[in-house]
Amino acid sequence: MLTGIKTLFKMKKLPKITIGILNYNGLDYLRKTIPPLFSLNYPDYEILLVDNGSKDESLKYLSKLNNIRIIKNKNNLGYCVGKNQIVRNAKGIYVLLLDEDILVTDKSCLLKFLSFHESKKCGFICPVLVNKGERATSMYGGFWGPFAYGTRPTVKVSNIIKRDYIEVVGVEGGAIFFKKNHFLNIGLYDETQPYYLDVGDINIRSYILTGKKNYSLYNLCFIHLGVQRKVDTKKWAWKLQYMFPGAMRILWKNFTLKNALLFSPTIFLFYFCGSLYQTVKRRSFLVIKSFIWSFLFFLKSFPDTIKERGKIQGKRVIKSDLFLKIKRPSF
Repeated sequence: MLTGIKTLFKMKKLPKITIGILNYNGLDYLRKTIPPLFSLNYPDYEILLVDNGSKDESLKYLSKLNNIRIIKNKNNLGYCVGKNQIVRNAKGIYVLLLDEDILVTDKSCLLKFLSFHESKKCGFICPVLVNKGERATSMYGGFWGPFAYGTRPTVKVSNIIKRDYIEVVGVEGGAIFFKKNHFLNIGLYDETQPYYLDVGDINIRSYILTGKKNYSLYNLCFIHLGVQRKVDTKKWAWKLQYMFPGAMRILWKNFTLKNALLFSPTIFLFYFCGSLYQTVKRRSFLVIKSFIWSFLFFLKSFPDTIKERGKIQGKRVIKSDLFLKIKRPSF
C-alpha cells in the first residue's frame, strides 16, 4: 500500500475515476446511496448512472440532481449489458462499479482503491460488503474449493478488518474497482445471460489471460442495503434460472478440460440439492421449476459456450488453473 501512496505523490495529476451505478427500480436505495458520493475526498471523478428501464420514479429523482451523467435504457437490458454500458461510456481511466443498493461509507475510498491498485498492478479490487444492521458478513471475496465452490461462512466484521487485504478468486460484484482498459481488453461481462455472468466469470478470465491477481480490501467496508431482495421468493427463483447455467458457462469457458469435467457433476449436485432445499424452505414449487428451466437453458447454450471456450483457451497466459490454490483465510 505504501508503494501505491508513493506513486500517487509522484503523479502530477491524479487520474480521473468514474463511479458507475446500475439502477433498476431502485429509488428507495438511490435516495440513500447517491448523496454520499458527492462528498468524496478525490479531486477528479464523475458519477455515471445507467437506468435499466425503471418503472418507479428513479429518473424523476435523478433529474433534480446535478453532476450526474445518466444513460436511459427503454427496457431492462440485464445486469451485464447495463454494467458494460457504464464501462464503455466511462470517461475515467479507472472505474468504481456499484450496484444501486451499495452505500459508500468511506470518503477516502477512491484514494485507497487507487493507491492499492498502483502498488499491486492487479486486475480487480473490492471492499468488504456488509448487510445493513449486521455485524458479520460472508461477502469478503469468492473462493473455489477442491470440488467446485468453496464455502464462505459468516464472519464477524471485527475479525475481518484485522487484515489489510487478501488475494481472492472473485471480488464482490456489488462494488468493484478496476482500470477501464483492462476490463475492455479481456472482453467485458458476458452478455448471454441477464444475470450471474459478471465477476465470477471475468475475474477468472482476467487471471488466466493476463496473470493479474484480484484482491479484497479488508480495511474498507461498504453497506449493502438490498437485503430484502434475497428473501423475496419470486425474485430469488428468477435469479436461480441463471445460476446453474452461469456457473457451468464459467466453468467450461475458463477452466482446463480436466477440471471442467471434474467439477461439472458437483456443480450440478450443488444447485440441484440447493433447489430442493429451497423448495421445501420457501414452500414453493416455483424454485424447482426454475432449476429445471435452468438445466434446459444450459443444454441449449452449451454449443455457444464451447465456441467461447475455444477463443479464451487459445489466449491463456496462465496455462493451469492456479487460482484454485487461493485459499479462504482463517479468521
